[in-house]
Amino acid sequence: MTFSGTTKLSVGSLVRAKFSDAFKGVSRRAVVATVQEDSACLLYEDEAPRSLPFADQSTSDEVKDRAGSYLQRIFIVAPIVEENSGEAERSVPLEEVEELLPFESLCDALAADDLEVSSWKARGDQLLRRGDASAATSFYEHALKLTSRLQIGSSIIVRVRGHAKVAEVDCIDAQEGIDVVMQEDGREATIKESDILLCVMEEDSERFQERILLNLSRCLSQVHDISSWSRRSIYQKRAILAATLALTVASFHDEKKNVISNTQLTALILRCQSHLSLSKFQHAGVDLDRLLALEPNHKEGLKLARELTSLRIRRNNADKKLVKEMCRWVKAATNDSELRALDANQVQRY
Repeated sequence: MTFSGTTKLSVGSLVRAKFSDAFKGVSRRAVVATVQEDSACLLYEDEAPRSLPFADQSTSDEVKDRAGSYLQRIFIVAPIVEENSGEAERSVPLEEVEELLPFESLCDALAADDLEVSSWKARGDQLLRRGDASAATSFYEHALKLTSRLQIGSSIIVRVRGHAKVAEVDCIDAQEGIDVVMQEDGREATIKESDILLCVMEEDSERFQERILLNLSRCLSQVHDISSWSRRSIYQKRAILAATLALTVASFHDEKKNVISNTQLTALILRCQSHLSLSKFQHAGVDLDRLLALEPNHKEGLKLARELTSLRIRRNNADKKLVKEMCRWVKAATNDSELRALDANQVQRY
């Protein structure tokens, strides 16, 4: 709902508005600094996602006391940004200023902690549709936590030499660590709880966990676009993590049914786009090869393949130009040194 006059909009109130003309469809939360007849001066909040005020209330004291506890994390995927980038100030027409959604109020949030995963995901969806990827991330993260249960017999995703691998929990010991059996080769291992990337929601007929992870990847890529240069790679790397987890969870479920779900294809597309954003062309190429092997005529995949080819050609041309410039510089420097040496010899001779 938008504001049409100064009677409803007051100084100090929290609102949502378009962030910048340079970012179409992107909105952010902001505090009203001043109100004029047809516009308002807004101070936009930092773009970093914030944890919901009640997010740790469901965590038991036993879990909170365990250093590195998986469920104690503020976010499972999104980064925790400590430093504040400062408030961005902008004058916005009143018709572009929106009220926050009802469930964003503190009272509503505290009263709704018993909602199902689907409800928290739906709230994140509403915020993402409004272009507020940062706020949506907070709700998706809470929904993701609700899908995660660490217990004996559960399946988890752990990082093994830079790759996400599925393992089954065999034993949990607060002091000794967690004994697991790797799904890939049956190997037994002991890991720390901090090594866990995600606890898989095994009874997930609606595939909520995968869908949440895909939207988290989209959100973090969007936050990357509007963040400061010092933070951009952090968000894009976490977008890659979200897509990787979605791909791993989807593969876990698909293998049981011997199918290839759309989640795998979408996750590969999102991860490829993030790799391209970071100029990691080799990784992007690997994802595209995997995607087109599964779906040779995938429209978005073929489009990205053409984009990757173009970027590689441009980089090669730029590298060749740089090499030529360096050769020219070295040659000039060498000639200059030889001339100076010749002049010195001439002086010594006389």
